[in-house]
Amino acid sequence: MSIDTTPTTPTTLLEAVNILLESARVAGVDSLAQVDLNEDAAAAKQALDDVSREVQRVGWEQNTSRGYVLDPEVDGTVVLPLDTAKVKISRGYSGNRLVPRDGKLYDPKLRTYTIGKSVTVDLVQYLEFADLTDTMKAYITAMAARRFAIPRLPSASAFKYTEEMVEGFLVALEQEDADHDDRDISEVSPHFAKFKRGKRR
Repeated sequence: MSIDTTPTTPTTLLEAVNILLESARVAGVDSLAQVDLNEDAAAAKQALDDVSREVQRVGWEQNTSRGYVLDPEVDGTVVLPLDTAKVKISRGYSGNRLVPRDGKLYDPKLRTYTIGKSVTVDLVQYLEFADLTDTMKAYITAMAARRFAIPRLPSASAFKYTEEMVEGFLVALEQEDADHDDRDISEVSPHFAKFKRGKRR
């Protein structure tokens, strides 16, 4: 039985789940409603969720807000948004060093959550799959497909998402991200430099 080796870029999470199922040669589903999820579909969705969080946690232009102001609550605590992946205090902050802890900013020097003033940060947030760019969707889907499908396929089976293809998706994502950066991506991305060397062979 031949298998389509043309990669597909999903536009919805449902499409991505079905790409993973197809890659493992399992029947697709019509809905992501919990009642419609069989064991394989649930595992495929979990694989996508895990890889999406792993990739987004790095911090890309599309999910990073620089100069984001966090205002204190009435009790003086500074609560982080629920979808926070990573937070860094912006340069110019004059107070003690602050770190994220238990969903809030924490002052380790004074051992307190009571900050009492607004704090400007660079905030990395987890986005829903539908809100990601097509380039990131393609990379996440390819990574998740390899993790999900390869263990379920017979050895030596044809598989559309090769390691080189996944790396190519990463290069495209880094190039997209670098469009918002003045630096040359070949100088800041080891994946891009490696990919270029491989293409010259």
